[in-house]
Amino acid sequence: NSGYGEVDVIFSFALENYIQIKQHLHNHQHIVKTSEQLQEWTALQKKRLSGEIDSRLKNGFVRECHGDMHLANMVHWKSKVQIFDGIEFNDELRWIDVISEVAFLVMDLESRERPDLAWQFLNGYLSLTGDYAGLSLLDFYRSYLASVRAKVLSIRCAQLNVRDTKEQKILLDGVEHYLALASTYTQPRKPSVIMLHGLSGSGKSTLAASLNERLLAIWIRSDVERKRLFGLFDGSQGSLLKGDMYAPEVTKVTYQRLLDLTKSIIEDGYSVIVDATFLQLKERQMFYQAFDISDVPIIILDLQVENNELRERVIKRSNDQNNISDADVSVLEQQFHSLEPLKDTEKVTILHINANTILDSKVIANKVRKSINTTN
Repeated sequence: NSGYGEVDVIFSFALENYIQIKQHLHNHQHIVKTSEQLQEWTALQKKRLSGEIDSRLKNGFVRECHGDMHLANMVHWKSKVQIFDGIEFNDELRWIDVISEVAFLVMDLESRERPDLAWQFLNGYLSLTGDYAGLSLLDFYRSYLASVRAKVLSIRCAQLNVRDTKEQKILLDGVEHYLALASTYTQPRKPSVIMLHGLSGSGKSTLAASLNERLLAIWIRSDVERKRLFGLFDGSQGSLLKGDMYAPEVTKVTYQRLLDLTKSIIEDGYSVIVDATFLQLKERQMFYQAFDISDVPIIILDLQVENNELRERVIKRSNDQNNISDADVSVLEQQFHSLEPLKDTEKVTILHINANTILDSKVIANKVRKSINTTN
């Protein structure tokens, strides 16, 4: 009954940003116009997102957070990131949805032209928690929080001595920068599905880890979601599975989970990298059929590695305690027998990649972009 995290509380703060910006900088028509456009968009988001915000409040996603988690409030100290100067003066700004906390740092990294780090952090959070549903609110919170930064700068600008034109220009440029960034989050995107295909040890996850930062895509992994189904990661839903983690029935449930996530993420406007073996045609067809009548392009990255090289990699990987995959040589040998190779009749774009050596993710990302543009 505190009111923390409720729709009216969140949007009262969000809309107030634009009122204050216009009051402080009313003589700057471009800033006023952009603020009005963002104010209108934000009001529409209140109607569109109220149900999701209420649902997350009821399901425990509103928690006591830092409330001001951007880079200026962080320091790298003793090999760890230390976060300081959290909001203490206003409980309503501290008790927030966790995706709002995440969105602040994502936005701040993007504002500093480091979208690669923003996406690395975002995907790390999503993989660890399974909170992919929070993506439906990410655009709103990023736009809202970019506008908070613009408001702070507008207040400082209004407090300046009128003769301090140099500092005023710096602050005005900052306001325009943050409002322009906030506006980018209001624009529709054209998402795509990038499916990785390859046996265990072919380097799918290594490639995906780099591609997600270059393509600004959400990375979902069969290894993670399979373990989440067994309760080994946060975000498990429903009854937990037991028994052999690589049994056929578990694999079937895992691929259904990956498909459900992909559809949800695409609906929220984000491209998806699906990191799984996709050895069986039926597994691939699940995805083909899901997007058959949509304009969402599907690109398959087929990682090809010689069998002996795969065996050596899997053996070496099994000794790495930090590697999340439990697929050992016995699993790999089963995959050799169950593999159903890709065919030209599969009506998607397939990029065949020689993965026997270290891959150049920049080159591959460019090929993916070119394929997506051609498909669109």
